[in-house]
Amino acid sequence: MPITNTLPSSQSPANVKALPEPHLSRIRQYAISPTGYARWPANCDRQNTPVLPIDRHHSIEYTGQPAANSFLMVHFTFLPIQPNMGQTLDLGRRVELQSMDKHCENISLGLYERVTDAGPRYLVHTYSSLAGADARVAYLTDALRKLVGLENDDDVLGWLRFGCGGSHLKALKRVFLDTCKLETGAPLNPKPLVAHDKKADCDLTVGSLGEGRYQIRAAVDQPQAAKRAVAVANGYIKLCEMELTSEENHEIAFTCGCGHDALMGMLLFRAQNVRASMREDETAAARGVLASPSQQNR
Repeated sequence: MPITNTLPSSQSPANVKALPEPHLSRIRQYAISPTGYARWPANCDRQNTPVLPIDRHHSIEYTGQPAANSFLMVHFTFLPIQPNMGQTLDLGRRVELQSMDKHCENISLGLYERVTDAGPRYLVHTYSSLAGADARVAYLTDALRKLVGLENDDDVLGWLRFGCGGSHLKALKRVFLDTCKLETGAPLNPKPLVAHDKKADCDLTVGSLGEGRYQIRAAVDQPQAAKRAVAVANGYIKLCEMELTSEENHEIAFTCGCGHDALMGMLLFRAQNVRASMREDETAAARGVLASPSQQNR
């Protein structure tokens, strides 16, 4: 039997007969408290808000008509959610998640990895069916090609790979989140391998030595500039899991033995500010993870 309560009509939507599934999903996210109770509306005075227990595995349908001058009769009907398992695809392992993409209606975007005999393959995917979601996925896929240097998989459309056949997963996860900060349609120009460093007060250049080896060079021969070259080299080691091949000459290398200029350019700013990048990773990890597609509508 429906549960009935009265709420101020100024704070509740009048003549609401049903809420589409995306709205039900949002309500479950912010209206249900850790103790299993819900308040509707979420932004009204806590002291005057009816509180009722809600099963976390049920959605709510709001119906009713205004009753009296300042109140709206709202019927809460608990409807079991039938998971749409047809939405779940065998995409391999999700290695990174952009839980709310502000450039596309806050949809969630995942970076998936599938291991094959020819090496790992990567895919940008969303389970959202909102308008613009497909275009957003296509743009980010193109961004990984042009800004990171990934190549199209020869066998499966939409999947990407590194030309060397390796994974470089830690670096890829970082640049995927950075590309998600770009607005759809923004120019996709590869980052240069030179950047001004404020602490060194000069330019730092990432020079390729061939076979996956790089050298960090400062534009001036000064102690502070040399320290910053060492710091940037160490930053790359942490971000890309590279190896230090010459501490004296500030040389680092990819274990795959192949060059990745686009990836190095994309991460140069991060390597200059590696501590801030590590703190950002810790903050993102503390936010938790999203529910599986069978438990959500976005």
